[in-house]
Amino acid sequence: MPRIGEFDVRQIFEYPDDELNTDAFINAASSIVDSVCLDSGYSEEKLTLIETWLTAHLVAIKHQIPSSQSVGGEVSESYQYTLSLNLNSTMYGQQAMLIDTDGNLAALNKKMKEGTFTGSLSASWLGIASNEGVPYV
Repeated sequence: MPRIGEFDVRQIFEYPDDELNTDAFINAASSIVDSVCLDSGYSEEKLTLIETWLTAHLVAIKHQIPSSQSVGGEVSESYQYTLSLNLNSTMYGQQAMLIDTDGNLAALNKKMKEGTFTGSLSASWLGIASNEGVPYV
């Protein structure tokens, strides 16, 4: 179960889309934190910090925030994103790895970058099934 809500993410990542639903990003980050960080014996406060920064990383990949814009002869825009893979690609992912002082996320990042990740990550369905022929909620 996630430790954070949308408000927590917005404290460090001010994305302009007020209608952006962060539930999927929060659930994914929570699942990753539960899968790779729980054995470190971190406090709930530290797990919450890691989950918050990891959620911001996932949102930043999907919804890039401009870092600079210019209009003068030529229109251009740059984004807060580096040409790197996995958690290194945003400052939020880098911060999540920094907070995870046991190196769990860094190890996962390295395995994914090398293509040697053989573990599994899981997510849980939090909706309810309908018996009335109505789609899942």
